[in-house]
Amino acid sequence: MTPGRPEGIDPKYLKVSYQPSEGPLSRRNLLFGSLTPRYEVVAAVETEACTAWKGCVQCLEACPQGAIAVDGGAAAIDKAKCVGCGACLPVCPVRAIRQPLLDPERLEAELRALLSTAGVAAAPRVLVLMADGGAPPPEAMGLRVLRLPSIGAVSAWLLLRAFTLGFFGVAVLPCPVGCRHRCDQTRWDQTLWFTLELLTRLGVGADRLAVVRRDDIASAPGLSAFCQAVAGLGPHRLCTVSHVSARQAPTLARLLQDLAAFRPDPSAPLAGAAIPFGALSVGADRCTLCGACPERCPTGALEVREDEESSRLLFDHGRCVACEACVRVCPERAVEVTRRLDLARLGRQEVLAEDRVARCARCGAAIAPKRMLERVQRCLKGTQAASAPALGRYCASCLALQSLAGVRGP
Repeated sequence: MTPGRPEGIDPKYLKVSYQPSEGPLSRRNLLFGSLTPRYEVVAAVETEACTAWKGCVQCLEACPQGAIAVDGGAAAIDKAKCVGCGACLPVCPVRAIRQPLLDPERLEAELRALLSTAGVAAAPRVLVLMADGGAPPPEAMGLRVLRLPSIGAVSAWLLLRAFTLGFFGVAVLPCPVGCRHRCDQTRWDQTLWFTLELLTRLGVGADRLAVVRRDDIASAPGLSAFCQAVAGLGPHRLCTVSHVSARQAPTLARLLQDLAAFRPDPSAPLAGAAIPFGALSVGADRCTLCGACPERCPTGALEVREDEESSRLLFDHGRCVACEACVRVCPERAVEVTRRLDLARLGRQEVLAEDRVARCARCGAAIAPKRMLERVQRCLKGTQAASAPALGRYCASCLALQSLAGVRGP
């Protein structure tokens, strides 16, 4: 909460409440007292970008307050329920949920500013992510502190980006027990495990990232001991590599695409419930390339592309969040999804299924993939339509012309 209205922030991101100038809010103060507006910056949904109409419910599942619902095909946040924890921001796959103070661009600028602070070169470059307020660490430690509303706002992208920008270590001070945000501890544990696994495979080491209890801030084995350990380790292999820039949109997939150049060891994919990416496999002999899965995919990870000869189902691993919308909509039950991350597959589309396109015998226009026509013929087997010789030979326009002319076909 801030007493004055923040400048330069759109009102849709502001939650306002009124409190008396002094003392608790009583009925007398409410009726006759002087009330002061207090503003809190909260998240809001960019309706045009939201893909809830396709079935995406990532933010609904992540919100610990139940403040998000789907309204008119897009997610909507109830400001009265929202406490500004930021847990919905990291999980939105299309960046339709925004909070100006927690935008990745702003967070990255703050990290860069902390690194350029006078004296940072002389002290260990340790970043402290503080959740839900509280007293900062002693200045004598020479730490760089970034405050966040809650542990829910700490994402794998933020943790990894701190290392690629040049911090030697990162300490997370989570929300105190019983905090008002009621963050999902399981979700945070998964984020932490995933980040530690990546740091280990990238040769940075899991011992450079730690969660420190608030009562351990100034005592061993707390923050002081962690800083000493990081100082002894010195810089890591990501500190001196300038090309790790997340050069396009500041997303986890883009950052991991840059980090893939470090040839992680082992190179085997990461798999498990904590992985925020999905990998698809398609039964190529069953897929008819009907286009239902790309139509339903909320992130644009799937696409059907046709050319003169063939139709192909393309998959972008970096966009998949394992929501399984494609599994639910597939009429052939040909799609399977697993939570998995393969760095080598990021940044490119791969072909999951492919089939030749049947063309009109009269005008040469594309009709449909051949497996789709075969599927239609099997469905029509035993009906009068199945005996029609023009089935699958003509496009819709030519079929109408053939019928009008009374021609059964060559």
